[in-house]
Amino acid sequence: MNNRIVIEVCATSLDSAIAAEQGGAKRIELCDNFIELAKKN
Repeated sequence: MNNRIVIEVCATSLDSAIAAEQGGAKRIELCDNFIELAKKN
């Protein structure tokens, strides 16, 4: 059984993507219009 936790982050800038990677994120999605994405969910 694989009990590995994968951290996925939706970043809104290059700086936040780098910070996410430094914080342990294994998957990073760079979103250019996060506010509109958040409204849909």
